[in-house]
Amino acid sequence: MDFMKLLAFAVVSAILIVLLRQNRPEQGLLLSLLAAAILLLWLLEGVAPILEELQQLVTRFSFGAEKGQVLFKTLGICFLTQTAADVCRDAGEGSLAGKIELAGKLAVLLLCMPLFQSLLDIAAGLIR
Repeated sequence: MDFMKLLAFAVVSAILIVLLRQNRPEQGLLLSLLAAAILLLWLLEGVAPILEELQQLVTRFSFGAEKGQVLFKTLGICFLTQTAADVCRDAGEGSLAGKIELAGKLAVLLLCMPLFQSLLDIAAGLIR
């Protein structure tokens, strides 16, 4: 991933979106969605080494496969939620963006429930 190319693409996209929204707001929104999707895919290419390093850390410290999967799924939910909320805000739908963020938080909480349960089991075992 070439960071400078990514920044240049983002700036050029933003300029084109602003210019397009003046006359064709609906096309500006579509271009914004397209640019966000392209940037997200471009960023995913750069995330692969980070995910590999996290996987090695999970394996090295016997973190457990289940807990590692929860970590990776949580990161994915966070990235996708933030992107969707930002697109909604760009479209002028702040209320919808807030609901998307709430849905993301609930999804993370639901995903982490087995971990919370195991922590409570450990705490209960220590108290006894």
